[in-house]
Amino acid sequence: MTVDARTLVAIARKEPGFEGLVAQLVDDENPRVCATAVAEAAIILSTRGDWMSELTLDVMIGQLGITVVPFTKDHWRGAVAAYEKGIKAGQSPPPAFGRCLSAAVAAKLGAPLIE
Repeated sequence: MTVDARTLVAIARKEPGFEGLVAQLVDDENPRVCATAVAEAAIILSTRGDWMSELTLDVMIGQLGITVVPFTKDHWRGAVAAYEKGIKAGQSPPPAFGRCLSAAVAAKLGAPLIE
């Protein structure tokens, strides 16, 4: 499975339901996260007062055995396609930038996106 920034933030902040997310990650043989999602999560945590967001995420990713996947030139078209699909479906508000990036990586890996 592939996780997005919102999932990382929910786990790091121990938001309601985070235990279920952790259980899904532990049960998965190869959980992954796009590097852009890690950066997004660190920024979100920093804006919410976690001045050690990078360390928090680094430790959490290591403990959960999540592989950080780079965002490459092979992914950007998928991100645009994910955005356009949301727009055509009438999504309001439009799909989030970070979610589109994570969705593109998940699609390329053939793994579901957990958010």
